[in-house]
Amino acid sequence: MFLPLLNNREEAVVVWLAIASIFALLNSNIRVAIVSVARAFFARPILIAWGCMAGYVAVVVFVLYAIGYWDLRLTKDTLTWFAGPAMVLFLSQRKAHEDPAYFKNTVMKVLGFTVIIEFAVNLYVFPFLIEMFLVPLSVLIVALLAVSTTNPEFEPSTRLFRSALNVLGLVLLSYTLVMIAFHFSSFATQDTLRAFTLPATLTIAFIPFVYVLTLYSGYEDIFVRAGIWITDNELARYTRRQILLACGFSLGRVRMFMKDYTRKLPTVRSKDDAKRLISEFRGSSESSPGERLSTPSSS
Repeated sequence: MFLPLLNNREEAVVVWLAIASIFALLNSNIRVAIVSVARAFFARPILIAWGCMAGYVAVVVFVLYAIGYWDLRLTKDTLTWFAGPAMVLFLSQRKAHEDPAYFKNTVMKVLGFTVIIEFAVNLYVFPFLIEMFLVPLSVLIVALLAVSTTNPEFEPSTRLFRSALNVLGLVLLSYTLVMIAFHFSSFATQDTLRAFTLPATLTIAFIPFVYVLTLYSGYEDIFVRAGIWITDNELARYTRRQILLACGFSLGRVRMFMKDYTRKLPTVRSKDDAKRLISEFRGSSESSPGERLSTPSSS
């Protein structure tokens, strides 16, 4: 292992990513696109959000350390979670505006049986050269499967690639089960249990941050539109305050206002118009199904 913190599979991924990056940088068109994406990712608002995210996760990790759950041996797992599931949640939080069950589905996903399988197949890995073969093979199969599902005519190919993926998964799982059987004493430890439960623990603890971030982005969307459509600055500020009081910390209410009421903001020409709009919104939100007024625990 040339990277002490990584196992053979992770090292193989790093090597293939490095190779892909080199080929991408040699292509001028891809290089320009990468620079554009990098500029967008490192824009000031994004950097501030990332800083808040890192600070929040650091506090969560400190709390877990204080109660004796986390130690330095979990550093790699924590960083892997931060760069993977946490970043996916961070970048896809806008989906919470579209899906009332977003947070519930996120929790169910990290507590599902699939997580156990994913942890198991990554617990024991093959020698480096075998992993160097398996990593691109699995990526290729997944890519071909994704392409084949885009056209009903490719249904035979879809079945073939899905079967190949299942076979590969069974091979990895079988290898893991054999290794567990031969090394059960080293497997059945508190360290293994903590490594298994850490991603789910961190994800569940991270949801309040994503909720607040989603709430903020929703308000930002509404307030920007209010500023555009209500030309009187004082009236725009008044309308924003009324919206804030009406929606509060309910993402469901913010979602409902974004969907059904932002298009009515151009009708606001006076404080009476604003009061009338908010009154209509309150009446509609109070008579709507509970799921539209969701919070992290009920979404």
